[in-house]
Amino acid sequence: ARAARRTLQGGRCYVFDAGLINRLLFDDIHAIGSTYVGRIRETSVFDVLEEKLLSQAALDANVVRDATVKLGVGGSSPMNHVVRIVAVQVTRLIRCAPAKARPARGSATWW
Repeated sequence: ARAARRTLQGGRCYVFDAGLINRLLFDDIHAIGSTYVGRIRETSVFDVLEEKLLSQAALDANVVRDATVKLGVGGSSPMNHVVRIVAVQVTRLIRCAPAKARPARGSATWW
């Protein structure tokens, strides 16, 4: 995360996975005028500041929650900015087939 913090640039959108939880990094991203998107852990602690009313389109897309929150409360140091949490109900697991080896260079067959 330290290396990432040194290379941040404004006007970007950074993407992370639930394994990366670094409030200082997220605060830095926000401070330079960039945004970030990612999954949070189910055990994440936050205070809800506002629950948004879900539209029919959101409900049809399996959105179950849209809220503005303060992340990192309840004994941990909170972020210095608010974040939006959009929770989606996943109804089925999609398994991807293992990647196939690429054909040799010059081969006419690609899949």
